Amino acid sequence: MNEIQKLYNSGNQVILIVPEQFTHIAEMRLIKTCGKMLDGHIEIMSFKKLAQCCFDKINTQKHRLTDSVGKSLIAASVVEQTDMHYYTKTSDYAGFVDMLLKEIGNFKKYGITPDMLDSMSRNNNLSDIFKAKIGDISKVYSEYEHVLHEKYIDSDDMLGILYSILNKSDILSQKTIFFDEFATFIPQERQIISCLIKQCKKVYISLCADSIENGDMNVFMPTVTTGRALYDMCRENGYKYLPAIFLKTSRYNNKPLEFIEKNLYTYPVKKYGKTQNNINIYYAKNPYSEVEYAAKTIISLVRDGGFRFKNIGIICADISNYSHIFKNVFDKYAIPYFIDEKTDVLKHQTIQFIMSIFDVYLTGYDAQSIFNFLKSGYGNKSAYKISVCENFVNSSKITGRGWLDANKWQSIIENRTFRSKYEPEILNEIRNDCILPLANFHQKIKGKHTVKENVKNLYAYLCEIKLDIILKQNAEDMKQCGELKRAKEYESIWNILVNTLDTVYDFLGDEKVSPQKFSKYLICAFGQQSIGVIPTSLDEIIIGDIARTKTEYCDVLFIIGANDGVFPSPPADNSLITDSDRKQFDIAEVEYTRSSDIQAYFNQFLIYSVFTLANEKIFVSYSWDNEEHKKWVARLTNDLRSKYGFEATCDTIRGDGELDTMIVDGITKS
Repeated sequence: MNEIQKLYNSGNQVILIVPEQFTHIAEMRLIKTCGKMLDGHIEIMSFKKLAQCCFDKINTQKHRLTDSVGKSLIAASVVEQTDMHYYTKTSDYAGFVDMLLKEIGNFKKYGITPDMLDSMSRNNNLSDIFKAKIGDISKVYSEYEHVLHEKYIDSDDMLGILYSILNKSDILSQKTIFFDEFATFIPQERQIISCLIKQCKKVYISLCADSIENGDMNVFMPTVTTGRALYDMCRENGYKYLPAIFLKTSRYNNKPLEFIEKNLYTYPVKKYGKTQNNINIYYAKNPYSEVEYAAKTIISLVRDGGFRFKNIGIICADISNYSHIFKNVFDKYAIPYFIDEKTDVLKHQTIQFIMSIFDVYLTGYDAQSIFNFLKSGYGNKSAYKISVCENFVNSSKITGRGWLDANKWQSIIENRTFRSKYEPEILNEIRNDCILPLANFHQKIKGKHTVKENVKNLYAYLCEIKLDIILKQNAEDMKQCGELKRAKEYESIWNILVNTLDTVYDFLGDEKVSPQKFSKYLICAFGQQSIGVIPTSLDEIIIGDIARTKTEYCDVLFIIGANDGVFPSPPADNSLITDSDRKQFDIAEVEYTRSSDIQAYFNQFLIYSVFTLANEKIFVSYSWDNEEHKKWVARLTNDLRSKYGFEATCDTIRGDGELDTMIVDGITKS
């Protein structure tokens, strides 16, 4: 930032490129350094934003940039029409299209084309199973590209487009470029950096490492490898580069945190050897105990230590499993907080209601689907009325025809003995207000109709039941209850719903589909979206996970749920390309995403990055969940005490002798 300010003062135009999730932090740092944003002179961008800006300036084609929803719809349609061999049955499963799009996006990032995949499918040096997989993916990828580029531009192609623009024009020739907060660059990004070096005044790239020369197998392996690749690129292209500048100064004011920064993952292990209270280890019997320990400690820090809530951060290994615990415990202790997580649109109550509309039709109005529909809360019927209806349906075994045929319905009502004279009125009310309007919509989509017709009919039905008004009222009610995050979700869900229907209309409008296929397309479209909101207060604790949340340095950091094998979270096992498949790419000499062997080094760097966020104190907590984990905790505790000299607190064992016994037993048994 100091260098950027100097360049600005001398009249230079600067672009600072950071990872997308760091743009806000970079803006805050710029304001802190320069006192203002310096509009027009200093721009902070991600690679994607830079690509979009350059594209908007020179784009003469009127092709529309498509988003993840449009891509999923095209991919789903292509998969339906492609004859596959390896994925014949798998392609019908929910989530297959998402996994396919993820791989196609990765292929584009690494410059892998359908023709390259097709060539690999005929490579005799590769395994038969891998060739069968790649053959199917190649066919879908090729057709997907053909259909998409007839009218649209894929957002995954933007980096390739930026590279093409920079090769043909000097649009950024007067700029000085800075890259910050990157640990590695994918091939497309390296190509762009090469073009920028060629045409810009200067390019600065900052990397976190002790040395570019000596870092093969230490915590800085990812950044060291990146630095060497950049040097190789400069030498191959004849670019001039200056000697690397190593910043030796430390930002730490306390020795323990400085010691852990210098010695984390170093071998042989060095012991601090002094009494300290800046790094604290706590292991608990369960996650609830972990979070409660954090809450009590936070209250003490704020009340007695003079810390502000906004200067305390929490990184959680698995936010999905801890989110509800944070809500319960922090509400109990009146701690202001914001959980930095996104809600999958498909899991939102409103979208589940939309899908239940189709479930009722596809299941023939069976009882379970009917009451999933009624209990969604959008029929304006009380729980008591729905309960009366549910008891009636379960006891009378009413079927779809019984709901819809007026004579049969009346006959069932007349031949039934009710506990209250009001019950028949309630049943008729639910049938007339909820079931018959739904049946009217089902009649309109019955058989095969174009997607356009189905979208129009669905939108008309949602307006008929006044869903938009209900959502506004729900949001207002939540504001009154102080649930601001949920209120914002409900404020945005109607727009998400309408925009999704518009996208489905535009991309698949003329295709004739059955209700089942239309429902499948909606699931694909909604499945690509999530709802994220921003913090609602200036003085609150940000709670996030190790992968998604990027925060500025904080005074106190809590690392919650740091169990072995969970922190950081292992990669989800939901990819079409497995670890063994990636080795096949190596055999074919095609660069692709890193294998689990390499990922281990990236995980070490990720953990190092988390541990260096705190300025004054770090609290690390674990919970033991089974006997194997108890053994691991025992080994870890022994290491922390004997090698590093850190104190550990345990809420289930009293006395050092008992703790030492557990350690000895654990080590002996292991």
